[in-house]
Amino acid sequence: MKIAFVGKGGSGKSTISSLFTKYLLDQNLAVLGFDADINVNYLQNIKINAKEYLAISKSNNSEKIKSFLIGNNKKIESINHFIKTTPPGQGSKYLEYDKNNFIIQNFGQKLGSGYFFYVGKYESNGIGTSCYHNNLSIFENILSHTKLKENEYLVSDMSAGTDAFSNTLHAQFNKIILIVNPSQESIKVAKDFLQLGKDAKTEKNIYLAINNYEDQYEIDFIEKNLGKKVDIYFEKNKIIKQKSLFGQEISLQDTNYTKSFDKLLKINNGYDDKCIIENLKLLHKKYSQLGYIIRRIGDVSLQAKD
Repeated sequence: MKIAFVGKGGSGKSTISSLFTKYLLDQNLAVLGFDADINVNYLQNIKINAKEYLAISKSNNSEKIKSFLIGNNKKIESINHFIKTTPPGQGSKYLEYDKNNFIIQNFGQKLGSGYFFYVGKYESNGIGTSCYHNNLSIFENILSHTKLKENEYLVSDMSAGTDAFSNTLHAQFNKIILIVNPSQESIKVAKDFLQLGKDAKTEKNIYLAINNYEDQYEIDFIEKNLGKKVDIYFEKNKIIKQKSLFGQEISLQDTNYTKSFDKLLKINNGYDDKCIIENLKLLHKKYSQLGYIIRRIGDVSLQAKD
């Protein structure tokens, strides 16, 4: 199962996603964790040093990963024809939870029963010439080419706001946990995210989580404003606030979030891997027909043909 955490900057998505990861690791469950946020707080929270040379978005690393994922897929002529929306096909290779997997061996950092990956941050040589979306394209390729068994989890902390709709990330997860705080700013971002999910026809994979709430009034107010029931609850926690302030590690034992994480695992609106591939193919057909894609590499729309 692939699970992402999104929300307004400061909503607590990095804290919640790292605590959820610790919850999985405490049960010795298989985890593939990705820090896909430009601020790289997720890895920091689970005490993993984001090593620059392991960043999957570095050009030489992404080329190696693409070459591996292409495998013997005859529909992809070269790594230049492997665009961010390219779906897997016959002969493709995958990221799988296996210590011998190429991506894990070369770019993963092990912690307990998990392997963790660093997408990459915005660097000074890109000032004025590039955006973080370029870093995320290789992550999109990995997500579409990931095979997980039962009780294996891919967890990702995502960029803030509605950024997931600028690429395929909104459609690539079985569950997107949309975190909202009791504030007008956070509610606005959540409202925009939910509307975009409806427009993209991927609202089935979005679950609403309220964080830092104090009473039922705040829950009711958020549900009324968003027109959606809260699925998961994370009460305001003074220990988390204090430890965050002083840069101390936050443990699952500092919280009463275990039942919330139990529920997070159980809730299921049926957005399965088949839904992910179907939506990815639709996005590929749309993206591959953009003028600049055709001018640069030609017509690759047939990559999505069965």
